[in-house]
Amino acid sequence: MSSSMVISLFGYIDATGWGGKEGSHRWDHSQGQLAQALRWRMVSGSAHDRFGRMDLLSKYVSVAVEMLGLPLLGKQDLRLETAMVMGTMVGCYGADLDFYRGILQGDGPSPTMFAYTLPTIALGEVAIRHRLGGASYCFMAGADSGLLALWESVKLLQAGECQKCVCIMADVLSQHAEMIARNIDPAGKALTEYAYAFLLERHGHAQACEHPSMARVAITSGADGTDSTESWKVPDSLIGLLREGRPGRLDLASPPASGIKEILSIIRCSPVI
Repeated sequence: MSSSMVISLFGYIDATGWGGKEGSHRWDHSQGQLAQALRWRMVSGSAHDRFGRMDLLSKYVSVAVEMLGLPLLGKQDLRLETAMVMGTMVGCYGADLDFYRGILQGDGPSPTMFAYTLPTIALGEVAIRHRLGGASYCFMAGADSGLLALWESVKLLQAGECQKCVCIMADVLSQHAEMIARNIDPAGKALTEYAYAFLLERHGHAQACEHPSMARVAITSGADGTDSTESWKVPDSLIGLLREGRPGRLDLASPPASGIKEILSIIRCSPVI
């Protein structure tokens, strides 16, 4: 097993609160649901004029990436070496329903809401704010969505197509959309509101930038029979491993649809170096 990739930063927002490089903030549930109460000023001291008009998916993704603590660049600068990959089970389903409901109620189609009826718009919002000029991909592959995003991020780095990759796993629905989604997914696997962001880097690049190595990333070929986390549990398992702060390990089998038999190992470093 060899490793030339690391996870150097993570950011998150879920029902418990939000956090990342700058620490964690627990949400007081006596104030209601975070999804309804979320305001940009709660999570960042840097202005974000576009945040108020976004759909919930874009808001959550924007907060998670903000928690990475990436330095903001000038409008003339671009992070051409940084790619983005997102995996989402329900995508912009909430925005689709809100848009359609507006038509049914006689309000007519909302141009603002229409802009968010594509799940890739969340990546566009992040790219604009953080000046990310590399390749970007969005995967909707059911329960495998988060796992597939992680694998594709690693493969981009392994192939030398980028030096850094922001890997995002996110699903969030409005209350109205959640009621309908429960008929589609009674087990509720897609209904936990969250957005997790991970900065994966080539090891040499991370060292040159003096970024810490929170976890090492390694791929083992032909590892049949290895125990692996269920696909839909991958987002929570990965963020849990990084937040725990203690040595640990995740072994993740490649998604069946990929046609390959490999194991992706995430090995938590402690202390952070």
